Amino acid sequence: MGDALDADPDPSDEVGHGSHVAGIIAGRGHNMPVGVAPLCRILPVRVLGTLRQGDQRVGAGFLDNINHALKTVVDEYQVDVINASFGLKREGSGLPHREVVEYALARGVTIIAASGNDGQEALYYPGALPGVIAVGAAAADGEKAPFSTFGPQVTLMAPGIEIYSAYRDNGYAYASGTSQAAPFVSGAAALLHSYALERTGRRLSDGQIKHCLLYTSPAFDDLLQADTPAAQAYRMARALMEMARQQLILEARLGDHAAQLAAHDDRLEQIEATLGDRGRFITPEQASSISQAVKAIAMALGKKSGRNEYGAVYGEFYRKFGIPSYRELPARRFDEAARFLADWYQMLTGEGLPF
Repeated sequence: MGDALDADPDPSDEVGHGSHVAGIIAGRGHNMPVGVAPLCRILPVRVLGTLRQGDQRVGAGFLDNINHALKTVVDEYQVDVINASFGLKREGSGLPHREVVEYALARGVTIIAASGNDGQEALYYPGALPGVIAVGAAAADGEKAPFSTFGPQVTLMAPGIEIYSAYRDNGYAYASGTSQAAPFVSGAAALLHSYALERTGRRLSDGQIKHCLLYTSPAFDDLLQADTPAAQAYRMARALMEMARQQLILEARLGDHAAQLAAHDDRLEQIEATLGDRGRFITPEQASSISQAVKAIAMALGKKSGRNEYGAVYGEFYRKFGIPSYRELPARRFDEAARFLADWYQMLTGEGLPF
């Protein structure tokens, strides 16, 4: 089960869905944002086969395969958290996965599942089963995503639109859905387990995890108003996501790649101009040179990969220097940043930066 052509023992992800979800939970920040819990251990279990629908690959399989996998990871691997970014719509008796979910919950496992993507009030399993944390998808403004299934069974909301993460064949991609929302909550549960073990040497129960997730979170809008590095980074990330969306629209309408890059860079500089302290940070001229270097590296990478690499280069630069904007690069680190970008460009092209 699980192969596009012939059966084999290779469990590699042929669809990209599992890789995308795993990256949200535990991505290390290479060419993408850091995952929620980058040091947690992921046990990937592939239970679906690969089918083609037109030019796309999709997953399909049997309930028994999924149920067997769930019981196996509980019995043989003693997992703490199960992320179920899948769901089956069912009404009436014979609820899917009920027995194995009850089995896992009785052994202290926290199960987090996608609520569904039909935009209606409906029940998808295992998310709708008692004891499972069903996660809906939120838009950038904190409101419910139009496609997110809703109802009393939905426990939490998490980001679920245009999430950038790992993909099949060592690639990266944007994807939307409650499948992308669920791993944000699973990563938070993993962090709670890790923190408790580190501080007390004790394991949290499933009930304690649920209490922390449900009753100790302040309103998200209140968090965004805080003048903290995390809040600033999130606001910047949301702005970059919106710019990336606009760029995708431009790419669909325009064939001029240079015009698209220029428009993207202009919007980024407008945002950067509103941030930073000119007394402590690099000058506008230095920020402009950094921006040009990033653009050159993105174009060089794009020639090799055939993709728009702006987001990857931004992310790597911001991660390395711990900043949300060029304008917030400390003046004392400008030379270090310039050398880093020059070395990166030379590694890609064998040449120095053209300015």
